[in-house]
Amino acid sequence: MKAVCMDTGNSTVLREGKEYFVFPTGSSYYYVSNFGSVNSHMGAFQRSMFQVIDGNEKSINSTKNTKESNKSQGDSNASAIKMSVVEQMDMFDFLSEESEQEAPAGIVITIPEDVISPLECTKGLKTKEFRNVQLRWKKYVDALHGHDGGSWLAAREKLIRHRDNKEPLIVAWDPREIDQK
Repeated sequence: MKAVCMDTGNSTVLREGKEYFVFPTGSSYYYVSNFGSVNSHMGAFQRSMFQVIDGNEKSINSTKNTKESNKSQGDSNASAIKMSVVEQMDMFDFLSEESEQEAPAGIVITIPEDVISPLECTKGLKTKEFRNVQLRWKKYVDALHGHDGGSWLAAREKLIRHRDNKEPLIVAWDPREIDQK
């Protein structure tokens, strides 16, 4: 059956005035879902938070009877023990617009033209110069890979592209410090 949320009860997953599918569980709660399946519910919420708009007459009457029996027992705020409301978190909060707008952590650098891959090096494979080119290249790619994650080869390609186009790049640490040592 369907119901409209009348009170979110400090829940972050419910929206006041929105229609949901509700499935009775016990005498005081509904499983609430955006879909017509109890298996896809977002949690169990108090029935008093919803107004049933589509369902059988029996469930509407049982909700009215529950409210009437609560009234006959006196003011529920005065006689009942207040329970703390547990806040229900949306499991995709980390994808919110606010987190997407945060500035990326890292250091912005422009890759010097003389940072070349070992494949671009013209020195002999067993020379000290080749080994230095190899180590320097690895430090720059590792700094980019440490920030972006993903595949090391993708980081390598991105590094070459930004170096050739003289575009700034965000890296996890400053590999230029290695050049100064």
